[in-house]
This record gives sequence, structure tokens and C-alpha cells, in this order.
Amino acid sequence: GFDPRSIEEIWLRIDAAVLVCRRTLKDEPSQTGWSAVGDLLWALVALGRAAGIEPHTALSESLKRFEESFRILEGDIRREGHKSDSGGIAARDRIAQLFE
Repeated sequence: GFDPRSIEEIWLRIDAAVLVCRRTLKDEPSQTGWSAVGDLLWALVALGRAAGIEPHTALSESLKRFEESFRILEGDIRREGHKSDSGGIAARDRIAQLFE
């Protein structure tokens, strides 16, 4: 059903959705992959709701933390400057870590 009765049922849905994502996203993204990611997102929304957490608020708070981390990184890069290409590569690596 749409709303599982227990958080444990939701965790089982999340586990199943992660497995489907792993299988479908091994290759290039496809419509099946998009659907699998969507199913995983819906399962995560259900988890938040079952735990009394508004998913939109949780995502907004996470975005604020990401933006703050990005601003700090931008300031660090400006202060350090780009003295060499390796500095640019290091900066790109640090930016990539924000998305992990």
C-alpha cells in the first residue's frame, strides 16, 4: 500500500528501492532508472512522515547546510587563489566532496 503501517515496513521498502536503483543505474540512466530513483525518494518521504518529520522542511534544512558549506569553500578558494593548475584541481575535488 501507499502508507506502510510501521517504520520497519518503510525500511524494508527503502532497502528494496536501493537494490532496484543499484541494478538499474549500473549502466546509463534510463526511464527505468528514473522510476527507481523516484520510488526510493517516495520511500524516504514516507520514512520522514512516519517519524514526524516534514520532508520538505528536512530537505530545506539540508540545502541550507549545503549552501553554507559551499559559501565557506568559495571563500577558502578566493583566499587561496589559483596559483597553479593543481590548485584548480584541488578546488574542484573539494567542490565534488560537497556533493558526496
